[in-house]
Amino acid sequence: MIEQRNEATEFLFVTPPYSGILHHIGEGAANGIHLKDLTAITNMSGRELRKVIEFIRRKGVVIAAGKSGYYFPSDVPELSAFIKQEERRAKSTFYTLKAARQLEKDLTALEV
Repeated sequence: MIEQRNEATEFLFVTPPYSGILHHIGEGAANGIHLKDLTAITNMSGRELRKVIEFIRRKGVVIAAGKSGYYFPSDVPELSAFIKQEERRAKSTFYTLKAARQLEKDLTALEV
């Protein structure tokens, strides 16, 4: 088990709506919870829920996501797999931005 509670994150585990969401997220990929199930439990829209999870993550709590839904990594291999997944996603985004920046540069050059 990877312990994530500390002074900096403890308020998330005891403050609604964060505590309600964190309470339903299981440890390990096998205990993941899907977005649709979390929305039903919390009465939040999928968009609202994703924003709250993003906030929780930015405060320092690692919530992994995969085919099984959202979960707390239970060991280093699960954490490493999540890191690799997010790195691939980030790299894909940067390649997309590279093409958009090049197009912007080309179009700006034509305007001069």
